[in-house]
Amino acid sequence: MLEIFQLLYDAGVNIAIRESLPWSIVQFLEVMTILGNGAVLFSIAALMYWFDPDNIKRKRLLLLSLAVLTLAVVGGLKGTLQVSRPDLAFAPENYPGWSTPSAHAMGSTMIYGGFAVLSGSKLIFKIFQYLGAGALIFTIALSRVVLGVHYVGDVILGVLLGIIFVYIGIKTKRKRTIGAVFGLGLLISIGAFLLGSEEFVTLTIGSSLGGLVSWEVVKYKIAHPRYASTVMMMIIIAPIAISFWVIDAFVLGYIGVDDMVFLYIPVRSLVQIVGYAILFVLAVTLPFMADMINHWKTVDRLEKYIPPFEED
Repeated sequence: MLEIFQLLYDAGVNIAIRESLPWSIVQFLEVMTILGNGAVLFSIAALMYWFDPDNIKRKRLLLLSLAVLTLAVVGGLKGTLQVSRPDLAFAPENYPGWSTPSAHAMGSTMIYGGFAVLSGSKLIFKIFQYLGAGALIFTIALSRVVLGVHYVGDVILGVLLGIIFVYIGIKTKRKRTIGAVFGLGLLISIGAFLLGSEEFVTLTIGSSLGGLVSWEVVKYKIAHPRYASTVMMMIIIAPIAISFWVIDAFVLGYIGVDDMVFLYIPVRSLVQIVGYAILFVLAVTLPFMADMINHWKTVDRLEKYIPPFEED
């Protein structure tokens, strides 16, 4: 057993796998790895939630809440275990963060696997969805090993944890569970922060808080937004998201507010928590805000280019 564990965390295995692949495959994997990036996964989850038919919108919100919980668990484990990344010549220089587990592997399993499991498709389409999700998860996990940023053990652990969260999604039936998932994500994020983790803590604390607040607002509401209304609302709130990114990246980063502390928490971290909470509230409530502008003439004109969804 010890030998297997050592093999899973042996950088020589990364070298052997990379050298066994044609260079064209290595280049392909270097591109495909972006599909496991946290921002990409959250964007996909949000878009599917916003544009899915009403009868499965709640399932997509559950998936979004599980995505936050997943990131909280990953951040907590990374910051607590603090396993260094493989020391390999072909790995990106100064790649940030800790190694175990792989957030790309866990997140892609959760999101792509979750979409396949929780979709309401017919059996024949479900089979293709499972195959497609499995191929995508394997490709992303392999890319992390080939790039030299994770050990084989990291991606295996990430996939296994992702499967556990997908299983939670399958077994989750009650409406109140979504709020409970956001609450659990918040507790894990705070616990990770108290243990000294700096991995994703502001993102997960803010998103969990935003999820809890917005869920209380929408859990008894029903929305039937037109696709054009949803696109219009995305355009309306986009400046808010861009403004937060500009303030965090260029203003707060430039003036060095990490040195300023309020209640033992750096001011920049507090701003990030509040910002992520606001953005997540907007993300969850967007379909309901879009429902309120269904009657706009601008939406009527926009719908000429964005046809409505038609169920079978």
